[in-house]
Amino acid sequence: MNRDDALSRILASHGPALRRIARVYGGPAGEEEDLVQEILLQVWKGLASFRGDSALATWVYRVALNTALSFRRGAGRRPPTTDADPIQAAGGTIGTPRAEAAILREFLD
Repeated sequence: MNRDDALSRILASHGPALRRIARVYGGPAGEEEDLVQEILLQVWKGLASFRGDSALATWVYRVALNTALSFRRGAGRRPPTTDADPIQAAGGTIGTPRAEAAILREFLD
C-alpha cells in the first residue's frame, strides 16, 4: 500500500480524533484547519518510517500531538482569543501525563 492510500485510510478512521486535537491546540478560528493540514502532512511524511512497533493509532496520535505542540509553540502564533485555556480543557497542562492521557482517551474514543 502506498502512502497516499494509507493516509486516506488513516483519515477515514482517525479523522474525527485528529480534528479534536486540532480544535484543542489550534487556537483562534482559522488555525484549526491549518493544524489539521499540518498534522496530515506530518503523518504522510512519517508513514515511510513507521516500523509497526506500536499500533498505527498510537503512532498517529503521537505524531498529531507532537505536531500540535510544535504548532502552538510556533513563532508568530497568536495567543488564543478566548479566556478558556484549551490545554486546561483537555485535562492538564502541556507535557503532563494527565493532559496526554486525557487526549489519548479522547483520541481512542
